[in-house]
Amino acid sequence: MSTTSLIYGGGAFFVSGALADVQSSGFTTVVAWCIHIADNGDLAFNDTPVVTGGTYVGDADWNEQLAAFKQGTTSVNRVLLSVLGPFANIQSLGTQQGSPIYNNFQALLNAIPDIDGIDFDNEDVYDSTTVVEFALMLQSLGCKQITFCPYVQWDTWAAWLAAIDSKSPG
Repeated sequence: MSTTSLIYGGGAFFVSGALADVQSSGFTTVVAWCIHIADNGDLAFNDTPVVTGGTYVGDADWNEQLAAFKQGTTSVNRVLLSVLGPFANIQSLGTQQGSPIYNNFQALLNAIPDIDGIDFDNEDVYDSTTVVEFALMLQSLGCKQITFCPYVQWDTWAAWLAAIDSKSPG
């Protein structure tokens, strides 16, 4: 039986020495926390802009920094990027092709292809359509995994997962 253990971390993961500490920690999953979505759809990693108007403007080395957690002698076998939202901005902007959400996440996923997936840390909008359509959009952009960080209403999260699974291709 394998065990999965996660560690969430923000900017401190990218300071000198933190990489080796995390690699030798025994954690199997690193979750880079968190992407904030502006009301116009632009994306920031915590307070640092990473995608503006469909163009990646973040650190050119971010993909390599995230991929490094899984390289060499390490317990880490998965790296996720957390999206805190607000999911209200996803709801208002939509997820259809050409929307700011679609364009910005396409740019983000193109810039950091070595991540294994996106973790939803939805704490504001408990709307099934918004969550399911966002997950399906990310999958259509090549996102390999969608995970959840249930905040409250665990039955709601389980229903979202079932709805995503029933609509996912393949």
